[in-house]
Amino acid sequence: MVCIEKLYKNLDLFMHSFICVFIGHSLFVIWDYNDKPMLYELIEGNWYDSIIHYGIIALVVSIVCTVGKIIIKKKL
Repeated sequence: MVCIEKLYKNLDLFMHSFICVFIGHSLFVIWDYNDKPMLYELIEGNWYDSIIHYGIIALVVSIVCTVGKIIIKKKL
């Protein structure tokens, strides 16, 4: 049981870490875009593309961790 509880806590920590990295990255990109808009005119694509990519990765990790947590919760 102790091993399963540690896995549950680690999944929770992993999920929240990805969400915090996504929030921090998003805030930095928004700040950087507002500070240096001319730099982002040179880049092909939208300035917020990296925010979308980080968001998709954070969403997938959150879904996988949530499913894992639900499975673990049913076993406890």
